[in-house]
Amino acid sequence: MLRRLPPCLRRALPASSSSTSAPRRGVRLAEHGQSPPQSAPPPPSPATQKDGAPLARMGATVTGIDAADESIKIARVHAVIEHVDNPSEFCGSLSALTVPNGAFVISTINRSIRAFATMIVALEYIFHWIPKGTHHWSKLVTPDELVQMLEKASIYVQEMAGIGYNPWRGDFSMSKDTSVDYFAYGIKKVETPSVVSQTQA
Repeated sequence: MLRRLPPCLRRALPASSSSTSAPRRGVRLAEHGQSPPQSAPPPPSPATQKDGAPLARMGATVTGIDAADESIKIARVHAVIEHVDNPSEFCGSLSALTVPNGAFVISTINRSIRAFATMIVALEYIFHWIPKGTHHWSKLVTPDELVQMLEKASIYVQEMAGIGYNPWRGDFSMSKDTSVDYFAYGIKKVETPSVVSQTQA
């Protein structure tokens, strides 16, 4: 079932554990996603989540909770940053919840002409797959901007990958094209202050 997850997240799971025999045991992962619209059906029961969620199928305990101050090892943020008013502050808040050497996986939409044509013009106004006004051009984030914001929050990007959709097969796949949707995988690094020795005169 790991193949259903983005490659960067598949690598993040074992990389965030010190155990080789049980690479995901004891790993805490926080997934931040969009809240469903008010007209959406109620959330599935725990049994349904166990069958449907990729992480649950891998044996993880999946629980929907509000944000807390307890540190986590993996922060996964899907399609959120392009909706917040201060994305840099948002990255800093998530970094504060992530332990040193913890993994950080984020997906968002590039601020490009192709993304505008696809995500806004086509999906919102032509096919009506997404409610009109869901995305705003000024809030979309380019890969370079995302790298800068994450580095400011002590998260250093290790890999980026685009998300492609095949309408004939009806599925998504990872690609090198980051012009529309893309993932970024990073690690939180905390620099240790250097100790400056002072000599007495």
